Amino acid sequence: MAPLLPLRQRLSALVPRTPATIAHLSVTFLETLVDTVVVGLTLNSFEKHVWQLLMERSDRSVLPVYLALFVLAHLTQLVLAVDALVAKNTIQVVALLIFNTLFLVYSAIQIHEIRPLVNGAALKVLIWFIPAMISLTEAVYIVTIWPIYREYGWQIFKTLGADRRIKKCYAWFQVFICILKFDFFFFVAFSLQLVFLVPTQTSAERGLTIAALPVTLVLLVLGYFSIRREHKIMVYVFLVGCAVGCAYFVYKLFIIYRDRQTDYQLVFKSLTVFAALCLAALLITTATVIKCWLNFGSGLKYQMSRGEILRSTSNLDLKTSPRPIAEGDEYPLGSRDYYTPTGRNRFRMSMD
Repeated sequence: MAPLLPLRQRLSALVPRTPATIAHLSVTFLETLVDTVVVGLTLNSFEKHVWQLLMERSDRSVLPVYLALFVLAHLTQLVLAVDALVAKNTIQVVALLIFNTLFLVYSAIQIHEIRPLVNGAALKVLIWFIPAMISLTEAVYIVTIWPIYREYGWQIFKTLGADRRIKKCYAWFQVFICILKFDFFFFVAFSLQLVFLVPTQTSAERGLTIAALPVTLVLLVLGYFSIRREHKIMVYVFLVGCAVGCAYFVYKLFIIYRDRQTDYQLVFKSLTVFAALCLAALLITTATVIKCWLNFGSGLKYQMSRGEILRSTSNLDLKTSPRPIAEGDEYPLGSRDYYTPTGRNRFRMSMD
């Protein structure tokens, strides 16, 4: 039974235990479920097969890609919500609120563009469930963010202690990890539009764009381990990758603007927004990784290596427990009144 204990502990970390975390995760799951079903019904209403519609690279090809981005964004949001629950990442909870706000604005704009392309009066009404569910999620996020912040802050205190310098270093580490996850989402969203909605791209260009996805993922994982293990050489490699990425998106923004009336006419606005988001995310990533790099040697690595950080429940796990006192044992301090039947000091402070 002992080998199953770590697995049980990991699975128990996925279960929210307070009203705020239950509401936060439940509404995220509900939003993902409802909006994905609505997107599926919308795609099913097309007369042509979705893949055939994409290969046309016409005005109607935009709709399946935008709907796919909706689903991708919802799945990303759900994964990040679960991850924030497990890691007790307060920065990520705040980032999810901002992400959902931007998502709400984007969905409200896209609904007006999608409605003329959708067949059926019932479906035209049904697609309004998308911004409605995002609005509900936004309201729940706003109500629960402060209780979650306090709960996770207490967990961080129990793990890292009261050292403000260590807590500041850990806050920057949380910011860095959170940005890495959004980096990958923005790049995937940008690449999907570039591959499917730019008709003049050659097969080689599409192949390079698709091949860049796993390379980007490897680079982001490298960035995580470089900061987590305080490895300076890996930080140098990661910074070079960020510089190359920034140069690439500056170049793409120039090309998109130059060819906005020809090659990028279908996706000029959307690609411009996502290319700018990718560039901004990379610049923020570069700044935060430098800040984390300057914090090397501050003691954060030691504090985080003492155990699986922030994976415990709200009670402190004591690694050892004293042997129950048997009849005839001698009691320290000469009095049985100092100790409970299990051998614990009655007057020792404990935290629940």
